[in-house]
Amino acid sequence: MRDGARPLPMRIGYPAIRPLDGNAMDPDRVERIFRAAQLYFEARKLAGKFCGTCQRQVPLSADAGGPCPHCSGRWSGVVRRAWDMALQPEDRGSLCEKWDRLTQTDVAAQMSTPQRGVSRSEVQRLLGEAEQFGLVRHVVLGSPADHTLQETARRLAASLGLAAVALVPGRPETLLPGGGDDPYLNATREAVRLAAAQAAANEIDARLQEGDTLCLAWGRMVYTISKLLRPSHHLPGLNVVPMVGVLSQKPSVFTFEANALAEAAAASYGSTNAYWLPAPAIVRARTDKDATLRNPVVNDVMKRIRCSTFVVTSLAAPDPAESAMVHCELLIPEDVERVRKRGAVGEISGLWFDANGNAVPDEAIEPIGMDIEGLKRVVRGGGIVMAVIAAHPTRIRALLAAIRGGIVNAVVTDGCSAQALLALSAAEPAGA
Repeated sequence: MRDGARPLPMRIGYPAIRPLDGNAMDPDRVERIFRAAQLYFEARKLAGKFCGTCQRQVPLSADAGGPCPHCSGRWSGVVRRAWDMALQPEDRGSLCEKWDRLTQTDVAAQMSTPQRGVSRSEVQRLLGEAEQFGLVRHVVLGSPADHTLQETARRLAASLGLAAVALVPGRPETLLPGGGDDPYLNATREAVRLAAAQAAANEIDARLQEGDTLCLAWGRMVYTISKLLRPSHHLPGLNVVPMVGVLSQKPSVFTFEANALAEAAAASYGSTNAYWLPAPAIVRARTDKDATLRNPVVNDVMKRIRCSTFVVTSLAAPDPAESAMVHCELLIPEDVERVRKRGAVGEISGLWFDANGNAVPDEAIEPIGMDIEGLKRVVRGGGIVMAVIAAHPTRIRALLAAIRGGIVNAVVTDGCSAQALLALSAAEPAGA
């Protein structure tokens, strides 16, 4: 910048939203539209508390450790449920909080101030404008009770030898190539991925047991899954470890860090057994990796990672333009292109594998953490390695290779991706 020149002001806010008459809308009204949509579609309120043992409603002032006024049993902890979700057998001995969406009247009350009241009818108008101007989009994916979806899940498990399959409704257009500049297609893809992340969170909660070692990869999908975890029970003996080491010098800024995700997941289950891997996710020479692994703290966490019983990850195709590792500046595009030329068809947290599920090593890419053989050991030992992908047309081939190679034995995806996976498996038989 020239001496004496004033810096340009940073512009933070919403784009100019224009109604049908073409005039830019008042920023205060744009803020009210956004606030109404955020409260109505995302916020939740504590609607009631119930005793998990006698299943009767108790006062909102009740807390963990206290006695039930009806059956006199003491609550050892708190579980959180959606308002329309039935209490579960494992809720016995717990205080169950039931949370529900805000009504339009609730939103009006929260938006009202002493200077300006907001009515329910105004909230209705604001929500309508939020949809009109693209701040909110409703995507109907399909019925989870669809018998076709259930049959596809059974076929997928049987034909590929999977230990577990969970499918959510999909949309065929999400598997069309390209479309990166189409906001509506992108929104639909994100909706499908969010549904898959919720399904994965539900599967994790249903399958995790006391004493398990949960291993979490880094990345946006696993981050979303961790945010959607709603533990139905406490697991104080659960161990949680990261799949890889540190990705960024500022982990508080890079929210997809595996170390941070491991800590959050352990806390959500009431466990203090979260372990950080204090090492770089990737080093550039084998000698650097060997030196790092000799560190006693790193070595101890690596032993725990090798004892994983439940691994949650996503996966990707080797694309230099789309590689998250490249975007994080851990790799350069030439690295990805080099492993692709060596036969890599997929990648899991910097671990490259070919069409048969064999590791594709590279002398300039040395990940620190779980390796391909380690993932296969989890599968062979009766554990779960769950791959979660949805609405990603370029990742189907990588998923098939990971399944056939014994890297992955559980899949959470959408119905359309599952159909594409079955079609690719039939078109390209194993060993052909």
